[in-house]
Amino acid sequence: MINEKEINRLLVVRGYSNNTIRTYLACLHYFKNYFKGVEIDQLTKDDILAYLFHLIQEDYFKSTQNQHINAIKFYLKGLDKIKNYR
Repeated sequence: MINEKEINRLLVVRGYSNNTIRTYLACLHYFKNYFKGVEIDQLTKDDILAYLFHLIQEDYFKSTQNQHINAIKFYLKGLDKIKNYR
């Protein structure tokens, strides 16, 4: 898993606002805790869909669900790019 400092740095370099950075980091923290004990890199598409379904069941607003989706997408794209550089 990419650590929080690396995620923060990627978000800053890409020009995300401070509010978006805080939101994405919070979403990714919640995401990571949901899958406690599982390496995020090993999650399947079905695992991620189950997480999104969990957000719906917990009555998260659609805008909050979208924030989680975008944070996860950012993370997974960043993970791919970092793996390619290592």
